[in-house]
Amino acid sequence: MSMNEIAPTPTYNRRKNAILLEYWESLCKDGKLPRESDIDFDVLKDLWENCFLIQMRDFNQETQHGNFTYLGKKLSDAYGEGALSSDGVPNLVTTDINSIHEACQEVQRTRQPVTNEGTVTLHDDVVLAFRQCLVPLTDGKDEIFSVLGRMEFHKYAD
Repeated sequence: MSMNEIAPTPTYNRRKNAILLEYWESLCKDGKLPRESDIDFDVLKDLWENCFLIQMRDFNQETQHGNFTYLGKKLSDAYGEGALSSDGVPNLVTTDINSIHEACQEVQRTRQPVTNEGTVTLHDDVVLAFRQCLVPLTDGKDEIFSVLGRMEFHKYAD
């Protein structure tokens, strides 16, 4: 298997995900989780191309998918043409996309950030080894409205 490296070193990747987590923690005030509207996207501009935003209010229990309202440029480029289907679901050709949605469900259930890593298979047998951080955002009424995530990855091809 040959490797086409997309992302910088693993230490750098961990640090960038830690920046998202630290920023989210700074928004948690008086035991309350931040709202989506609290996010200052200018603060996250150096991270944004590797971020995604999933609205959980429309989480479909049958398909186990939330609505991706944002998919950063690096992620969109990695997924390739047609990265998002018409219903806002990444067009991955593996059940490993469920790991993203399972992490979102864990964030929603626990109301805590989730960090994990794994692999997803894209079109044409391209594999992404990823490390991600997901944080909960509320609707202002203490319900988890959306999940903001950031993913760093290495792209591999056969």
